[in-house]
Amino acid sequence: MKIEYAKVSAVGDRTDNQDRAAVVVGEDAAIMLVFDGMGGHSDGARAAEVGMKVVQDLFT
Repeated sequence: MKIEYAKVSAVGDRTDNQDRAAVVVGEDAAIMLVFDGMGGHSDGARAAEVGMKVVQDLFT
């Protein structure tokens, strides 16, 4: 089966975009990840990045 996907994220009125998105494709399954970066909080981008990495590592 062929799957097409895209990811789009808008920074809005902030100076940086802390959101993260990824698609991980395994042999028998795929997972689409979306992490909201908690804009306005210190290390919000890091929280989104770590969360995404943990789930990716668990899935692969």
